[in-house]
Amino acid sequence: IAGGTNYFNEVLQRITKDPSITVEIFTSKHATVPTSVAQGAKVHQSVLSGPRWFPEGALKNRLRSLKNSLEASLLKARMGNARDSLFHSTYYTLAPWTNIPEVSTIYDMIPERFSEFAHLPHNVTLVKNKRKCIERASHMIAISEQSKKDLCEFYSVSPDKVDVIHLGVDNEFYRGASKKIFEFPYMLYVGGRLNHKN
Repeated sequence: IAGGTNYFNEVLQRITKDPSITVEIFTSKHATVPTSVAQGAKVHQSVLSGPRWFPEGALKNRLRSLKNSLEASLLKARMGNARDSLFHSTYYTLAPWTNIPEVSTIYDMIPERFSEFAHLPHNVTLVKNKRKCIERASHMIAISEQSKKDLCEFYSVSPDKVDVIHLGVDNEFYRGASKKIFEFPYMLYVGGRLNHKN
């Protein structure tokens, strides 16, 4: 499970415990919503498959755009006008309604800051979607001071429109190790060390 997914699962588990808040989750056909989250929320799962199996390029981007438009129409039909709602995008997704406040979580500006990543097909699409979300967002959450600084620099966003909320760590990870592996200070990282990770 990706870091962003863990982040939202943790947030949603807490929000759904507040009886004054109605939580509705819109997710892809293949996503799994943990039981601890789904119990307190209404889950809308897409009936459409994405073009994941298609090679990267213009046709895949067009298919993805068509799928997103169809999903937005289905969602609008199911939800109505969504008055008194707030849409929080987990990863640069626009709300199908333009009359409600939107919040976007901004993770980093790797494609914007490093030109060697900007031309990659998935980054071209990512930056395009990110720009649209930033333009429509009523407010944004950056996961670090550096992400906030980059967001304000590359997209001319007012710092007042961005709050920094660091990604947290589940309490399960706070249990101390029973023994030292090395005699010098170290940090163990378990995960993929991809080029875009900062």
